[in-house]
Amino acid sequence: TNFEKETKNMELIEMSKNVNKKKAYQLTHAMQTRKVQDAIDSVLPVSAWVRYNDIDTTTGEAKEVVVIESEGEIFGTISKTFIREFVDILQAFGEDDDLAIKVVQGTSKAGRKFVSCEIV
Repeated sequence: TNFEKETKNMELIEMSKNVNKKKAYQLTHAMQTRKVQDAIDSVLPVSAWVRYNDIDTTTGEAKEVVVIESEGEIFGTISKTFIREFVDILQAFGEDDDLAIKVVQGTSKAGRKFVSCEIV
């Protein structure tokens, strides 16, 4: 079944303390996940998060993914820049109850747009 495929092809890296197995499954399999890019210039209070590797069944390639729950909505991204900054924020501020990030967009030297985040 599709469920078994998805479960076998995913490895959890880390998650917020308030996330149990059921919550992790809900966050990583939510049908209504929005792209972080859709939230540019928005402040997202972070109530839960999961960081995991999604393994492509065809190529075997692993993509790192972060999903964030904010005010009942779930946002996900594979943006390396966003994930690196989010992890830095977590390392600096830990599991603050009032952790909030702002989704920001930048432009690389090559002219490509990218998404990142900053602490609010």
